[in-house]
Amino acid sequence: MCNNYRSANPEDLQVAWGVEPPGGLFWSNEVWPHGDAVMIRRPEGGSHGDREARGARFGLVPFGSKTEDIKWDTMNARIETANTLYSYRRPWARGQWCIVPAWSFYEPYYETAKSKSVRWSIARSDGQMMGIAGLWDRWVRPDGTDLISFTMLTRNCDEHPVLGRFHRWFDKDGKPEEKRTPVLLHEDEYDDWLATAPEAVEGFSKLLPENELQAAPAPLAPKRKPAKTGEGGLFDGH
Repeated sequence: MCNNYRSANPEDLQVAWGVEPPGGLFWSNEVWPHGDAVMIRRPEGGSHGDREARGARFGLVPFGSKTEDIKWDTMNARIETANTLYSYRRPWARGQWCIVPAWSFYEPYYETAKSKSVRWSIARSDGQMMGIAGLWDRWVRPDGTDLISFTMLTRNCDEHPVLGRFHRWFDKDGKPEEKRTPVLLHEDEYDDWLATAPEAVEGFSKLLPENELQAAPAPLAPKRKPAKTGEGGLFDGH
């Protein structure tokens, strides 16, 4: 699963994806749950091969939710069962697919079952951007404005030599924890994915081979403690 990734910047959208950046949107290089982000979708009413970049929230807000501040995790959706779940079944049935452009995504690595996790980065070994398969939906605020949001689709990766190394060794019951990963698309699948029929989704859930991925430690910087009262600040005396 994935709750943190390194996003495309506006120039990347033009160069790598052939789309204009969404106007008036600012998003962080690193995207976290419920943060502003960008996704690529087929324009509503568009044809096969048409693409647009759209600002969206990371974490899908179901159309029928009473609030946009939902309490459950909708950053990831299982590709095997998403079509049966309340949060995802409507956009799934409507074919509201998207692609999440990312340079890399991050996962926790545990050297042993009892060790603390270290954040690792997973990227393509050829240095190109990733296209993560996703699902988007629209939620209408009380004032009538739209909130567009998305989830990443995931699949099992227990046996993958790279992707199967991440997350905890065991679940809360002491059983081996299932390993899951975002569904990564090949470039020649992008436009087909955005136009696919719901019953054909399974054909896009293949794992990239080991030699097309690279993984390396990418630990978060330690949090800085606030300066004590009376200590000099960076600009003191200037």
